[in-house]
Amino acid sequence: MLLQLAGRGPLYRQIYDAFKAAILDRSLRAGEKLPSTRDLSLQYQCSRNTIVNAYEQLLCEGYLESVTGKGTFVSDLKQNTLTKRSKSSPPSPSNKLTQQAQFIEQQATNYLSNYRHTPKYNFKYGDVKLDHKSLHHWQRLLKKYTYGFEQNYDDVKGNAALRTAIADHLRIHRGVYCDPEHIIITNGSQQALNLIARCFLSHGDLVIAEDPCYLGSTLAFQSTGATIKRLSVDAEGLNIREYKGKQPKLIYLTPSHQYPTGVVMSAKRRLDVIDWANQHDCLIIEDDYDSEFRYEGKPISSIHNLDNYQRTLYIGTFSKSLYPALRIGYIVIPEYLANALTAWKWNEDRHCGSFVQPALAAFIDQGHYARHIKRMRNIYAEKRLHLKCCLEKYLGDQQTHSPSPAGLHLLIWLTNLKNKQLDKFLSLSLENDLGLYPVNHLYEKPPENIGLVMGYTPLSPEQIEQGVIRLKRILKQLKN
Repeated sequence: MLLQLAGRGPLYRQIYDAFKAAILDRSLRAGEKLPSTRDLSLQYQCSRNTIVNAYEQLLCEGYLESVTGKGTFVSDLKQNTLTKRSKSSPPSPSNKLTQQAQFIEQQATNYLSNYRHTPKYNFKYGDVKLDHKSLHHWQRLLKKYTYGFEQNYDDVKGNAALRTAIADHLRIHRGVYCDPEHIIITNGSQQALNLIARCFLSHGDLVIAEDPCYLGSTLAFQSTGATIKRLSVDAEGLNIREYKGKQPKLIYLTPSHQYPTGVVMSAKRRLDVIDWANQHDCLIIEDDYDSEFRYEGKPISSIHNLDNYQRTLYIGTFSKSLYPALRIGYIVIPEYLANALTAWKWNEDRHCGSFVQPALAAFIDQGHYARHIKRMRNIYAEKRLHLKCCLEKYLGDQQTHSPSPAGLHLLIWLTNLKNKQLDKFLSLSLENDLGLYPVNHLYEKPPENIGLVMGYTPLSPEQIEQGVIRLKRILKQLKN
């Protein structure tokens, strides 16, 4: 018997693979008797045990069957059990996925396919890293907590020391007063949004969100079958008093640094939202995703701090202040909702990975986190100013940018470039090794001109300048 062997890997595995392939494509038919292990070992000049091992694996998986006193035969594999692999086509997933799952797949595919590589001049938002001082302390703490780490299930809400450290940090720096028992640790802010959506929304429920809005939030809400009602953002943020429609279940806001416009919601608008939510019996989600980085003026009190009605769920993350791969976020929950969200967290994944949580608690308690924020705030402020200067120097009136006193990006508008030119613009950007990220898809109705979220954190001053020069070159190409 001649078998087509692969020529690499253990010989028994090559023989196993060759027999399996021949059985699946019907080169060996059901009921056909196979040579004895002794005969095959002589043919391939190998140990008999090699053939025995291959046969035993095939027998174990049901491709062969052994009949005492008669030999080894090919099993009768029905056509509807194992089809010919070379000719079969996979079934369509469309009738297996829910409508929400199909929508999420489409949106995620569009997002993930934008950049298959990392451009040299990558103005990606939120790409932050630890500086060398913070990295030294972080690595030391990780090494310390490697020994004797907890191997059993942790508290579903997360490590107690970390929740206490977060509660202390929020009280001092954000005016958020909470009991550590009312904090749930999550795998980043996206899981926090998904938890809230699944706990409080049903099909047909309504969520009020900003326009434009962070895509991850709308996907979380829409995955439950909820409807999103967008309210436009002006210089003071969202104006809830403009809404006159159906009763909402949730209001989603990014008040400290609206994404992507950079607008800081005024104190009056914050108080309006709180009163309105209480009057209409709905909850507020306050996503305070990068509030640590404010460069001008004093921080405005969080909605959570102003809310005497306990309707605010406060979301924060360390992915935007330490590094994205950390994947640690949290929700501060009103006491009367704590049990419900804790139960949903338990149902979803029991608890987040516990290995890194005590290290992060120590990093905060020992003051390293606060010092890291202070250092990075100064560095990012310089980069932000440099980007503004480069935009004005090289692009002039071909752009306008948001005043944005906080955050990790600038929103710029290309005044001479229309939305219909977006595909060509992005293609030329990649050709120039330039990573640029449009905001048009974040609006309910795409704006006429192309807008860009330009993150400055991952780039050196020289890279920022060279990137803007390349952007100028692209605009000149499109103009011609």
